[in-house]
Amino acid sequence: MCRLFFSFSAQERSPYGDLFDSKYSILRQSETEGHKDGWGICSFSDKGLELLARRTVPLGASVEDAKALSRNIHSKCTGFFIRNASNPLGLDRSKIITIDATQPFTYQNIAFMHNGSVYAPDKIMKEVKNPPMMLRSSNDSEVYFIIFIKYLNELKDAYKAFSATVKFITDTYKRVKENSADAPEHAYTSLNAIVADGSRLYVLNKYTRNYFGTVSDPKRDFYKMCYKENGDVLIATSEPMDDSGWKDLGNGKMLEAWIEKGKVKHSIRDI
Repeated sequence: MCRLFFSFSAQERSPYGDLFDSKYSILRQSETEGHKDGWGICSFSDKGLELLARRTVPLGASVEDAKALSRNIHSKCTGFFIRNASNPLGLDRSKIITIDATQPFTYQNIAFMHNGSVYAPDKIMKEVKNPPMMLRSSNDSEVYFIIFIKYLNELKDAYKAFSATVKFITDTYKRVKENSADAPEHAYTSLNAIVADGSRLYVLNKYTRNYFGTVSDPKRDFYKMCYKENGDVLIATSEPMDDSGWKDLGNGKMLEAWIEKGKVKHSIRDI
């Protein structure tokens, strides 16, 4: 289980205060909730998507590196990811704690982050026809990423791509899962994801399991995503970063944000 963060704004801004000075900062989430398996950061500039760093050590062990990178960012779109690795195949940790398995994943000008587990990812991946890229790791999140990019390339629409991806993963798992009482009922715990291309931000909140307890609230559902917006900036995260202004996205919802006449606009649809 991981934590996701994206800042999307009409004007360039630094993400430093959100990430490290807020009451329930990414650093505090990492240390309190046990996201010990790495972190990554990306931003968009006039040059396009820049994958600034991916690390396989806890954020606390390399926090000065992360802070230095964050201080130097002035961007309209910045993402940060901290990892508590899922391991649905029961692999040795040396195979799952790698740079290639660390998010954000990127494809052309697209950044992608996922929080949750996808079951039987090896079997699901074998059913993907004409994947847009090779699988580089043993991370179930990368399988999800590849399927999403495949449908995005084909459908040219993120909402349709997410809908098709959810259906493909769900239907394929039903066919390939082991005929065992121990096999999970659902194909995934969560398909929570944030996707950005620099001009638009997409946030999917979709989960089948309920775990409770976050830094901000011990009774809060761990997979309940949220956002805060004021017209100038929209911040989408896995959990609130302070005590005011946050709205829950809702299970089975997708948020889309864009810039219109110098202001951040957004819409929310069922998925």
